Amino acid sequence: MNLDVRTRREKIDEFARLMVSNGGPVGMRIAPPRIESADTRRSNWTDYLKPQHFGYPELMVVIVPEQPKGIYGKITEVNRNVLLDYKPPNMNEVS
Repeated sequence: MNLDVRTRREKIDEFARLMVSNGGPVGMRIAPPRIESADTRRSNWTDYLKPQHFGYPELMVVIVPEQPKGIYGKITEVNRNVLLDYKPPNMNEVS
């Protein structure tokens, strides 16, 4: 999740490719990521961090901008609330 409008998409794609290619040798199978961007200057940017948008990924990388002040705390707060609401699937259930 890219929340920094100054970060170039090419650099994000390069980082994603490195994660996928370097995961294999250490036993991690990483699927090509879904990369989204949101502008923290807009009021609805927190919606992109909620499960209705992304579900519950095993790993989420968030690119945090330097501005506005306090943005890291806001991102942490939104994610903490999402995790508090998370109910893992029952592995014993048969579908």
